[in-house]
Amino acid sequence: MFFSAPHSCAVAARETAQNSGKRRILLSGSLSPSWLDILANQLGEFDLNEPDPDPLGFENLVSQVSPDMVCVILQNPSFFGNLRDLTALQSECREWDVPLFVIGANPDTSQSEMGQSLAKALGRIPGIRVITDTFISRFSIYLGEDRDSADVQEILQKKGIKGCESAALAYPSYPELRPVLIVDAQIDAQALTLGLREALALVRNPR
Repeated sequence: MFFSAPHSCAVAARETAQNSGKRRILLSGSLSPSWLDILANQLGEFDLNEPDPDPLGFENLVSQVSPDMVCVILQNPSFFGNLRDLTALQSECREWDVPLFVIGANPDTSQSEMGQSLAKALGRIPGIRVITDTFISRFSIYLGEDRDSADVQEILQKKGIKGCESAALAYPSYPELRPVLIVDAQIDAQALTLGLREALALVRNPR
């Protein structure tokens, strides 16, 4: 079942729990931190896991599905921009009669093409790495351990460049990916490339 926002998803999860009598809900690391907060607040009385953020799209939800679950909730495309193939997960959920709730929008191919072009341009900037594998409308950039993504975002905003979001999340399996900048695919490539080069230089060598 697909939802456009976490609020409606939480309502459906609550109704499913009431009908099934189950208590466990599996949350995916693909979810936006703000959406996770909303779900945790609205479904706090249920047994919720605390998912690790999944910037690289490596999360294996299939192995975590069990028949005692109310539902599985994920975001697709993910907060980090990954577009997940749900075939195996859908099959596993059907096998155990566990509803799969997906929050997100239909992928836009034009945004994907814009994102690929922008990622290629950014890939030529020394010292950063585009870490999202398959993205649609947004993707993640690793800035290096000696930079703060919030500082970089602030500098970009002062230059009038919107559509970037800093993330300072815990990645137990990938500690090297802490300073991450989430970028919308629709940002002007030239403006962002120039702005990011300047921002990175300022953050690394503060004046």
